[in-house]
Amino acid sequence: MYALANQSTSVVYALTLNYHPLSKSIVTYSRDCEEKSGELMRLHGLKMRFEGLIRENRRPKALNDPAPEAASLHWSVRRINTLVKSLPAASTYLEIGVQHGSTLESIKIPFKWGVEPHPLFRLDSLPAGMRIFHGNSDDFFQTLNGNVAFDVVFLDGLHDWRQTYRDLVNTLNHSHSKTVILIDDVVPNDQYSALPIEREALEARLAAGLPGLEWHGDVYKVILAIRDLHPNLDFRVIENGADNPQAIIWQKDVGHPHAETKESVLQEYSHIAYHDVFVGGETPPYFNVRSEDSAIEEVLTSLRTHESR
Repeated sequence: MYALANQSTSVVYALTLNYHPLSKSIVTYSRDCEEKSGELMRLHGLKMRFEGLIRENRRPKALNDPAPEAASLHWSVRRINTLVKSLPAASTYLEIGVQHGSTLESIKIPFKWGVEPHPLFRLDSLPAGMRIFHGNSDDFFQTLNGNVAFDVVFLDGLHDWRQTYRDLVNTLNHSHSKTVILIDDVVPNDQYSALPIEREALEARLAAGLPGLEWHGDVYKVILAIRDLHPNLDFRVIENGADNPQAIIWQKDVGHPHAETKESVLQEYSHIAYHDVFVGGETPPYFNVRSEDSAIEEVLTSLRTHESR
């Protein structure tokens, strides 16, 4: 989490590098704010340098230590565990984008599989029932046995809609009629947060004189693609105040094939901008926004109709 605080004529950047739930390192960099763009570049460089130090020069703790109580209150953990608890047969969980491992570790399900190219935890002492694919998601799905199907999936990788959409399609090929998929960062909080490249998003926000370092990328376009290209899927978007907006996706038309979408069709979404979708900064009705409790209940109600068919 990156926090930005404006105090009179100075800008204080607090960079928190939480490489494991039980161990934190905080680096605070402060100087006069004479050139905002220069400060942004220094912040970005500081972030990269210290994340590199953690990966290369420190030994992150193992994941078999008890997770902190605060982790169980995190919205992703809370939502996923609610789904798992409500699906009695659920036993397998996939998470794309693990990084620190706190969310993966906190999910209460027998078998967990995480995918992460740059894990910030040790891989030599994983808890029982957990597997980590040390690489990117494209390589993971290419090597995954075709018979493997997951019950619950969390997509929290790159903030790029094309990659997230590819992860979704690959996940659908390893799902069943009751698989539930949660996608992070589906509603940017403004036009700057919606830029697909983090550095450009932060620079544009700072140039506009706005506080904060929020960044969601253009993952919101995945919702448009689901609406337009996947009539067999249903979804609800959760917006709960300060909690991060996420989409829950499931199959409403069981047995419908997951056809591959042509590249020419996907290219059409590249020209869509934030203001084309979020007119006046408002989330459009077709995003099917619900409260957390209502969204989860609608998912479960729909899945129960599968049983009665």
